[in-house]
Amino acid sequence: MAAGLTVQREQLGQLRAFLEERLSPEIDEAVKHQGFMIDGALSAGGATLEMMSMLDRAGPFGMGNPEPRFVLPAHRIVNSARVGEDHVRCVMTSGDGSRINGIAFRVRGTVLDDFLLKKQPSALHIAGRLKLNEWRGRREVQMIIEDAAVPMVS
Repeated sequence: MAAGLTVQREQLGQLRAFLEERLSPEIDEAVKHQGFMIDGALSAGGATLEMMSMLDRAGPFGMGNPEPRFVLPAHRIVNSARVGEDHVRCVMTSGDGSRINGIAFRVRGTVLDDFLLKKQPSALHIAGRLKLNEWRGRREVQMIIEDAAVPMVS
């Protein structure tokens, strides 16, 4: 949610100190319990233009109707590269050979950056949101990657 306030320039430092002091315990606690909800699982082959059309009809997305988040279970990263300063673009493939492109924004120096750029010995569970990518006349579904994890072996 958004909020606004007006502060005199000479009071900015005092406001910042006040907010840091008051919010520090809550931020520390939130960081300990980071996580997010997954709305569904699908294979790369299931991320079709038809599915995007259905998702668009479920919108508009916002505070009361969050955009769906999906996981691609046990997908391999077959190609990855840094794009710009801080982003990673990659191609992921499922066990049936279907592929999907993905991009992770502002991940340089994070664990996710390492996961995506290093050759992984096994498949990963990859979480994110699906977006329609239109470039040079082509339309395709891509995943905006938010997280990845090594599957647990039982």
